[in-house]
Amino acid sequence: YGTGISVPSGNPFFAPHSGNYQLVVKGSNNNDHDVWHTTRTAVIGQQYSFSVWIARINSTAPKIKLVAIVGSTVTQLTETTITASVGDWVQVTGVYNATANGNVTFGIRNSLASGGTDYWVMDDICLTVEPPITIGDYVWFDVDRDGLQESNEPGVSGVAVKLYADNDGNGVADGTGAAIASATTNTNGLYSFTGFPRGKYFVKFTKPAAFTDFTTQNAGAANISSAVNASGQTGTHDFQGNYDMKDAGLLKNIGIAGNVYNDGNALSDNTVNGTAISALSGTQLHANLFNGTTFVATQAIASGAYNFQNLPGNRTYNVVISTVSGAAGTTSTVPANWMKTGENIGTGAGTDGTPDGKIAVAMTTASISNVNFGFQQPPTANTVTLTSQLNPGGANFIVVPPTNFGGTDADGSITGIKITSFPTNTTTLRVNNVPYTAANFATTLQTMTIPTNASGQPTQEIAVDPVDGNASVSIPYRTIDNGGATSANIGAVNVPFYVQPDLTPLIVANPTTMNGITNFNVTIKVSEIANTVTNGLITVLVPKDSRISFTYAPTLTTIGGTALNNVNWTLNSTNQFYYIFTSTTAIPAGSFSTIGFAAQFNPLNAQGVYVLSSIIASGSGGEIKTSNNSSSVSLNYFAN
Repeated sequence: YGTGISVPSGNPFFAPHSGNYQLVVKGSNNNDHDVWHTTRTAVIGQQYSFSVWIARINSTAPKIKLVAIVGSTVTQLTETTITASVGDWVQVTGVYNATANGNVTFGIRNSLASGGTDYWVMDDICLTVEPPITIGDYVWFDVDRDGLQESNEPGVSGVAVKLYADNDGNGVADGTGAAIASATTNTNGLYSFTGFPRGKYFVKFTKPAAFTDFTTQNAGAANISSAVNASGQTGTHDFQGNYDMKDAGLLKNIGIAGNVYNDGNALSDNTVNGTAISALSGTQLHANLFNGTTFVATQAIASGAYNFQNLPGNRTYNVVISTVSGAAGTTSTVPANWMKTGENIGTGAGTDGTPDGKIAVAMTTASISNVNFGFQQPPTANTVTLTSQLNPGGANFIVVPPTNFGGTDADGSITGIKITSFPTNTTTLRVNNVPYTAANFATTLQTMTIPTNASGQPTQEIAVDPVDGNASVSIPYRTIDNGGATSANIGAVNVPFYVQPDLTPLIVANPTTMNGITNFNVTIKVSEIANTVTNGLITVLVPKDSRISFTYAPTLTTIGGTALNNVNWTLNSTNQFYYIFTSTTAIPAGSFSTIGFAAQFNPLNAQGVYVLSSIIASGSGGEIKTSNNSSSVSLNYFAN
């Protein structure tokens, strides 16, 4: 700013700071004397760097001020007393941050505390401007709680953000501690502070009520991490340009919760519901949580419910209800007398399709409740054996009383039975008046459910035609409850049948032709033909005739080559009309006993035919059938 002037006597002349020119100043005795100034049009947020080089040229020590003037307001940027040696250049610097749009005058002033004159030179006046900076920029919901931003994690709108000046970098706001700017995140979670000069600032975020915490600080690179601590404040940063990495990640308590039910009606209503339970047959139930196959957590079911909280989102979990807890509970284990009825998410109708005590839960950004499970005890089937009854034989049906069927259902009611196989020792099974045989059972009745009352007693008639003889009919069945569950055990109604002995006689005479007085042999074979051992007294009657006389020997063992059982028979001949043979010795099933004796026939000078007969008395040996209880043989007789 000049070519130099003469200097006071005794002071040297020295070269400019740079170039060929310098300005020599003779100070005045006016305080804050304006030595140099220039005016610029400023924009909010611009930062002006103002400097000048000063050197003493005599013993006086000038006091140099740099100022910025807006209207009548003077802002002192710096004040420096030059005490360096004569001829040594000293740079005086100041910074001005524009807080309004408009003209700003930058000036160099000489300030003498007590008046007087000083001499100095100045050179290389420099005034530079930096544009305002922007600080930002993102608040997001850290769904998976890893401290890192991912494409499937949303921004959070409506978050209050404040900017604080911290020129000394101590983490405490300057001055009164008030924020110098406020912002609110937009619908995409973005915010920005614009029009601020370079400098040291920190940002503080207010945690919204819907979130529980800020995520982990500095978990990765700055552009994808959260910059805030647990209270929502960033560290102090010296911003020398635009900066868009003051981000904050928020955490929300999202989780998976549900209920465990004794679902007595199973899925008959297509809904997992019922009475809340925490144990099965006294064994505690646990909810085991897996991220895929990786174990996450376990909880004991309490009051029929479980609740996993603070879970990372955007994952598919598996919830398993089991009597086994922890990592070992990957599959649902329940007591033998319990079964799984279904699983569903929600309180309405539906199921995941596979009743296995396990369900997949795809959790994104919100909690999922009513992840529900159903269990029930299947019914049991009774086994009953009826009192043995007489087999009617032939094609005859016996109705099985419905009260002999049934079972129990601890958490519901029985609605039907299913006969599992064709009954033993049965010719035909009849249900609801429809006959079934072993040949067609598998394709007909075995696939059908017979309706019952709540106790499992059929409401349709069941009857059997047993095979002939002594036999026990067994009707195997399972009960079915109102939830469609089938009893694990197979019950049965056992119907024993017995048959009464059936005796029939066969009387044989040899010879059968009588010429005059003739001796002959008689045998009576008493046979049991029902394949049932006799029980009780057996009585055989032979009608008396004056022309015939008998000679009976109890010790006789054979007659005419026929083996006899006379030892088992007693003859009573006192009856006026019959010879009465009795025995208390049982005739084995399908066997016989033979009576034999000698006889004599006297035709009394007559000829003709005499019918010699034998009759088994009714009820002999326990029999009830009498249609085959007589036998006869014809004797042809002639006069001598």
